[in-house]
Amino acid sequence: MTDAKAVSQTLRPSATVIALLNAATEQITTLTRERDAAVQDAARQLDLRYAANRELVALQRETDAMRKVYDAARVCHWREDDHDFGTWRTGCGHLWSFNAGGPEENDTKFCQYCGGALNAACTADATSSFADSLIGIHEATQCDGCGMFRCRCTRADDAEVSA
Repeated sequence: MTDAKAVSQTLRPSATVIALLNAATEQITTLTRERDAAVQDAARQLDLRYAANRELVALQRETDAMRKVYDAARVCHWREDDHDFGTWRTGCGHLWSFNAGGPEENDTKFCQYCGGALNAACTADATSSFADSLIGIHEATQCDGCGMFRCRCTRADDAEVSA
């Protein structure tokens, strides 16, 4: 039995070893808590990024819808630049020529450059200058008969021009 007692005493850890084991356990517990806190923080950041991404997608959809509404409401005012040659000056800064007739005779409903609803009614006789016809708010309505777009322009001097 003395052999068993001797083996038992040699396998018993010393106080130093026990203190080292306790310190290591404490460090492991601290590191585990720090790791768990870091994982939770990362999860919160991912949730915030996911929420921000969802909001960004929603804003993009809203912007796309607003762009469609804006594009549908856009009006391009044309005026005849040279009657003999059938040349028209567009509101977006281009020239367009017809071989015969004008926009109405050629069933032109939209500007070939900007895609805006064509309004050839705001010409030099309706406004003091072409620049004046570009200032203001334009409400476009489509004629049931011919399909051409007409506008009611409010110019800078607040004189209403109906076409």
